[in-house]
Amino acid sequence: MALLPPGSLAVLAVLAVLAGCPAAPPPPAEPPAPPPAAVAIDAAAEPAVPAVLAVRLGEGALELVRVDASGEARVLHTLRRKAGLPAVADLAVDPASGRYAVLVEADTVDGASTSTPKNVMSLVLGDVDGETIAVGAADRSCVMHRCFESAVTIAPGGASLVTTLHRSRASDLARYDLGPAPQPSRLTAKSVEKPVLSPDHARLAYQRGSALYVVDVDDDGAATPTPVATGVADVAVLALGDGRLVYRTRAGAVAVVDVETQAVRTAARLAAEPRPVLRVVADEIVTSDGETVVAVPLGGGEPRAIATGALIDVSADGAWVLVDDGALAIVATADGQAAARLDVPAALGQVRARLSP
Repeated sequence: MALLPPGSLAVLAVLAVLAGCPAAPPPPAEPPAPPPAAVAIDAAAEPAVPAVLAVRLGEGALELVRVDASGEARVLHTLRRKAGLPAVADLAVDPASGRYAVLVEADTVDGASTSTPKNVMSLVLGDVDGETIAVGAADRSCVMHRCFESAVTIAPGGASLVTTLHRSRASDLARYDLGPAPQPSRLTAKSVEKPVLSPDHARLAYQRGSALYVVDVDDDGAATPTPVATGVADVAVLALGDGRLVYRTRAGAVAVVDVETQAVRTAARLAAEPRPVLRVVADEIVTSDGETVVAVPLGGGEPRAIATGALIDVSADGAWVLVDDGALAIVATADGQAAARLDVPAALGQVRARLSP
């Protein structure tokens, strides 16, 4: 038997021990990378539910309130009159700026005198965030029982507003800057019937006799009018859209006039109504058919039912309607679903409310 070199036995012992040990485990594998997050392409955001600017009945007074879709109300102004409740003619709010205008027969606003002559409407201007811009007399030449100022509209951006001065046989339009101490200027050189502005306030439509006219409007007032339809009768209301003038008769016929070609087409025949609400938004006409709010395609087609109740207002983008069905219901025009129902006590049975930012 051969002798091992010195130290070999120690080496063999170490090798024997190592041979009996388990192998070291491999290092853990890297975790797999998470899949990339899904990216929505052309996903349309749900339209935000608007609030409501409304006049409600308080204790011996009227309150101008902003009510959000959850029903939370913030009082913007308290309106009072010495003899009875104030009379609100109309109100309007600009969805972009949040500025509003209220025409009201009142002696005080938030306890301060309006300094308005007797039988003249007061104008209350502000924004829905709570700022008061102006309170004072509206058109001093429009004295009640001979003239009545109403039908407020606000230009996009809230820089100006226009009111209608109703008289026994015809009407005028007055334009105000929406700022401190506003003074009216005339938009129309002669008296007109059923005047209405386009949503951008760039065009004016009205009736005179049996003809309908459309006229461009700029900072200097209205230009020379162009007749777009003749031989019309029984007109209840007008609405002006993009290149289209729509009118509805008291008997319920809805007609569309192409302003460029002056072609007239009957779009729908609805229930008779003496004072219907009529709006043109995008490619639809929103109005009422009896107790049903409907959308009539501008290009032709059957009316589409939206909601049951009295039509009060339509949002500027056409996404929402405000309906009085015993409460104030904010209804989506796309599917007729009510996003909110608000309890706003009306004064003297009159609902004065508008959709608001």
